[in-house]
Amino acid sequence: MLLRSGLVAAWLSLLGSAGYAALLMGVVADELGAADLDSGGGIAFLVPGACSRSCFRCC
Repeated sequence: MLLRSGLVAAWLSLLGSAGYAALLMGVVADELGAADLDSGGGIAFLVPGACSRSCFRCC
């Protein structure tokens, strides 16, 4: 909705979508025991969402 109204840049909305997709994959991997979202490589699933949130607050 923010993209359609022109309030958010296209790259920022794509980064946010990628962040939520990565978070979903991370949660599934955590539930299956393949990754731990609290430490190690599991934190990489949280990086795109954190970047989009940081950019959204700055804009």
